[in-house]
Amino acid sequence: MASFAPLTGAPAYAYDVRVQGSEDLDGESITLAINNVSEGYFETLDIGLMEGRFFTAADDTTGDRVAVLGQGVARRLFPDASPLGRVIEVSLGGNAGQPARVVGVVHDTRDHGLQAAGVHAIYTPARQTVWGSTFIVAAEGEPTALARFLTETIHALDPDRPVDRIRTMRELRAADVAPSRLNATLFGGFAVLALLIATVGVLAVLAFSVSQRTREFGIRMALGEGRGSLLGRVLTEGVLMAGIALLVGGGGAVMLGRLLAGYLYGVEPVDTASLMASAALLGAATVLAALLPAVRATLVDPQTALKAE
Repeated sequence: MASFAPLTGAPAYAYDVRVQGSEDLDGESITLAINNVSEGYFETLDIGLMEGRFFTAADDTTGDRVAVLGQGVARRLFPDASPLGRVIEVSLGGNAGQPARVVGVVHDTRDHGLQAAGVHAIYTPARQTVWGSTFIVAAEGEPTALARFLTETIHALDPDRPVDRIRTMRELRAADVAPSRLNATLFGGFAVLALLIATVGVLAVLAFSVSQRTREFGIRMALGEGRGSLLGRVLTEGVLMAGIALLVGGGGAVMLGRLLAGYLYGVEPVDTASLMASAALLGAATVLAALLPAVRATLVDPQTALKAE
C-alpha cells in the first residue's frame, strides 16, 4: 500500500479560518499544517477515521474541493456540532483561500515531532492541489530490498528524478526521540551516582556515629541489652534518616513533575509507581548501608569499651 504525502513536519503557520454560515467562527486564527495527500494516505499510516470518509480518486479537479480535518482543529472550529458538510476557507497573510467542504475527521498525529503539541492539521487531496514530494509505502519484513526496488522503479520512469532520504518510520521515530533518550540516559546516570553518594553518606554517618558511641554500647550491653536490640537500634536510625530524605525528596519530585508537565509526552507528571520503586530502592540501599555499622556495634566488647574510656 502506498500514497503520496508532504514531508513529515510540513511547515505550520497561523492561518485565518472562515466557516461559512457561522459568524462566531469567522476569521479565527489557528496554527495549522496544510498537508496535501493522496488517497490511501490515512490507511497507509494507520490514521484512524473518526467520522465521515477518506479521500478517493474521485476527489479531483472535476469535483468539489474537499478537506479532512484533524481531531484537534475539528474540535476547535466545531465544538458542539459535526463538521461534516460544513464549508471552510483557509487563508494566509490576507490571501483569500478557496472554500472546501469537510468530508471527514481523523485522529490527530504529531507530524512535527512526538514532543510538538498544539499543531493542528487540515488535509486536502493532492489531485485538487499539488502532489507532495514524499512517497510513503507500507511494507512487511525487511525494508531494504523494497527501498532498492522502489528506487529502480522510479529511475526507470524518470532517470533524472533524484531519490534520497529513504528512511523507515522506526528510523524517523528514533531520530526524533534521540535527544530525549540521551537526556534520559544522562539523568539516569546522575540518579545512579546520586544513589551511590547517598548510600556512602549513610554508611559514613552511621559508621562515625557508632565509633563515637562505643562507650554507650558497652554500657548498654553490660546492663543486659541484647545484641539483637542493639542491632535494631542502629538500623532504626538509618531507616529514620532514609524516611526523612524520602519525604523531602518525594515532595520535591511531585512539585518538579507538575512544573515540567508541559514538557512531557506520554509520561504522567506524577508517576506513583516510579516514585514507589525509587523509594523502595533508596530504602533498601539505606538498610544495606546501615547494616555494616550496626553489625560493628553488636561486636563491641563491653569490658574493652569501658576500659578504653
